[in-house]
Amino acid sequence: MKIVGFFGVIGICASAGAQVKMQVFVDGKPIGTATVTQKLRPDGSKQVQMSMEGKSGADTVILRSESIYLASGAPLRKYQELSVPAQKMRRTTIVDFSSKGAKVIVDLNGTRTTKDVPLAANLNREDKSEFWFVRDKPKAGAFTSAYTFSLETLTWEAVKTSYEGSVEITVGGTKVKAHKSVTPRGAAYVDDAGLPVKLELGNGSMERIW
Repeated sequence: MKIVGFFGVIGICASAGAQVKMQVFVDGKPIGTATVTQKLRPDGSKQVQMSMEGKSGADTVILRSESIYLASGAPLRKYQELSVPAQKMRRTTIVDFSSKGAKVIVDLNGTRTTKDVPLAANLNREDKSEFWFVRDKPKAGAFTSAYTFSLETLTWEAVKTSYEGSVEITVGGTKVKAHKSVTPRGAAYVDDAGLPVKLELGNGSMERIW
């Protein structure tokens, strides 16, 4: 099970100053829990932090991440730390963004490598969906297209996000209404305040613990 692949690309949505706990599933089986905290900062930017601990086979995997987005939806900085204590493995990835693109620093067990990943200035990187229901209230059918940076592949990817409207889903045996947004990677369901209710990506998912 590729935990990094799952959590490296999944989108997390929450309201200002909010924190939620999520149960993590792979192939329908619970493998761990995650805590997500998000804040709208005084300058209008958004900070998202996530900590996750789960099982990959017999090993415990710990993942921590932080992303900061400007008020426009453009990324400012991303950080991810992955560790497997039993294997004495630790990898950190830091990405700083500028008008030229992304500057990446990867540290694997003390060995550091750097990489510049440019993006043409005329290509949009302002992902408006980062603020849907956190700050903005889109109407069903709204969509946004932007280049986003993947911590899994360390490349820019063109991603279209569409808001499909309010739907009814079942979480923990309870039926709830949520706002559904989709991308080629998966689907996110959030409540009226933007707090995540359920997230889906391939064979993995996360569900809110009530």
